[in-house]
Amino acid sequence: MIHIVCTTDTNYVMPTGVMIKSLSVNNSEEQVIFHIVIDRSVTSEQRKELEEVICENAQHSLFFHLIDDSLFDDFPQLGTSNPKLFITKATYYRLLFAEILPDDIDKVIYLDCDMIIMGSLLELWNTDISHYALAAVTDMSESKHNFERLGYNKELGYFNAGLLLINLAYWREINAKYLFWDLIKRSPERIKFHDQDVLNICFKDDKKMLPFKWNFQDGFIYKPELMELDEKKYHQQLIEARQNPIIIHYTSMAKPWHVECLNPYKKYFLKYLKQTPWKTYKIKRRFAYNPLKQHLGFFLRILHLRKPLPQQVYPYSIMNNDI
Repeated sequence: MIHIVCTTDTNYVMPTGVMIKSLSVNNSEEQVIFHIVIDRSVTSEQRKELEEVICENAQHSLFFHLIDDSLFDDFPQLGTSNPKLFITKATYYRLLFAEILPDDIDKVIYLDCDMIIMGSLLELWNTDISHYALAAVTDMSESKHNFERLGYNKELGYFNAGLLLINLAYWREINAKYLFWDLIKRSPERIKFHDQDVLNICFKDDKKMLPFKWNFQDGFIYKPELMELDEKKYHQQLIEARQNPIIIHYTSMAKPWHVECLNPYKKYFLKYLKQTPWKTYKIKRRFAYNPLKQHLGFFLRILHLRKPLPQQVYPYSIMNNDI
């Protein structure tokens, strides 16, 4: 039995449902229990839509866990670190999994809503983390993080919190909630990337690193000159992940439900979108369209006065396969 947990508010119900559909389709033979942590903004109609996503598979079940979002009213950086990101309180909900989920669940896979699951998660689920707080994948911008602010040696690395294999039993044993809250209240200036920073700081030497295929981020398909990662250090991992990514993570600000999304795996999101209650959804612009600004940016890139766009990636065969 695989336990999956994800969090959402009313704004991200649709992508959460599409992610769940992709997981359900590609893990149809496994018994999967979905735990959806929601706040009061999620309507009864939206709950029904999420339940409908898995209704075709008797092996899969879904439960909602309501959280009091006022607990996070004073948490740092919401809406201030980068207004364009539109980060909401829901990003912090995963810090309370040990308290929210039933005590008899010792391990869960956490998944961000901006993901598509391309294959079986059984291998990931069976990964031994009995001696770790969690397992995760290196962040695509690892080399750009400020380790002085984080307060630990860069050799310990920095993981992306979009995919987490969590040892809940261990979290309860060490009272992880106290660690998280103590850090946030005592040192809010150290927290820039929300709960991801909290988890990296608290578990800097208590984590297991996973192969990149389990959280294949946008930056992993950039050409070396565009990467914010030590390409030489991770060269072999990148090659292997590009050949068989299992979890696609759309990490840019423009998501696959936006017109501006340039990720070559966008078509897989659209594929599973068509199999959900939101199949008639029309993708929208993420940003206001300004033709003059678009053309100016085009010429600045020709003159090498502006960084190239991230679509300049390697032409891996999987990106060009027809659906």
